[in-house]
Amino acid sequence: MRSMGDQLRFTPEGPRELEDSDYRHDEKPKIVRNIEEQQIIRPAHFEPPVDVDRHEKLLKLLDERAGTQRGKPRSQDPKRNPSGVAFST
Repeated sequence: MRSMGDQLRFTPEGPRELEDSDYRHDEKPKIVRNIEEQQIIRPAHFEPPVDVDRHEKLLKLLDERAGTQRGKPRSQDPKRNPSGVAFST
């Protein structure tokens, strides 16, 4: 449920051009989590591969675990990445 376009962002009313609030301080487009009213949700034409109730419980658990880290990018500098995961560029 994210918006990450660099030219247009899609909304339930149709595509819109980026606004000033869609850019970071370095003038690159932000990746934002859309509010529920701006999410585009449609029924799928197939049965879900997992139980819907179980999926919702898992999403709730992940949200609780994310805490204040939601939306914050991981550091690309291995010295500043406490998870110990190495990134290659």
